[in-house]
Parts: sequence; C-alpha cells; structure tokens
Amino acid sequence: MPVTNREVALVARSGGAEMGQAVAVALALPLGGCDVFLVLEGAARELAIQPETPGGTGPDEISEQMEALLADDGVEVVVRWDAGDDPALVARLRPQVRTLGADEIEARCRQAHHWLVI
Repeated sequence: MPVTNREVALVARSGGAEMGQAVAVALALPLGGCDVFLVLEGAARELAIQPETPGGTGPDEISEQMEALLADDGVEVVVRWDAGDDPALVARLRPQVRTLGADEIEARCRQAHHWLVI
C-alpha cells in the first residue's frame, strides 16, 4: 500500500546551533518529496520573529535560511502559542508564520507520517 501522507512534523525547541539544525532539516525534507509542519516553541520561537533591522548589517545565515524555508510551498511554520504568552509576540512574527495552541499542534503531529524533535 503506497504512503499517501508524506508530512513530517518537525518540532524545534532549542536555541543556538540547534535552531540552525532544525531549519536545515526543514529545508532538506521537501527535496525528498515531504511536506513539512515546522513547530517553533521555546527558544526556537526566535526564528519566527521578523528581523528588526532589514537591510542593516546584513542577515545572518539562519535568518536567510528561514526566509527560504518560508518561501517554500511545502512548508508550514507555526509558533506554539500558550495563554500566558506575551501578546506582542504575534505582532513581531514574520507574515508567513501562524500561531497554534498546544492541543492543535499535538493533533497535527499525530496526523503526520513522521515526526522529529530538535
């Protein structure tokens, strides 16, 4: 029986080098024919925030990769949004990023064919 659901749920939680790894994996998966559901939570939510100084000293590599990721039709990027989170966060998100609650994220991850936590 052929696999019809080729979605991979990728949950990125850590900051630093792990954020770069999550973006690199999310960029690579569509090359193999997979759709990506990227969840940013914890320190990794920083990836979803718009750069404050466009055209300033130049974007870093992770920010450039994030822009490429957001331009890919096979990738959906969401930020985990909890009731106690700062409402100002939503105003600072990149336009292509949505917010979802923990229950919605869990349901989407259960529907995915594979999932990975970084």
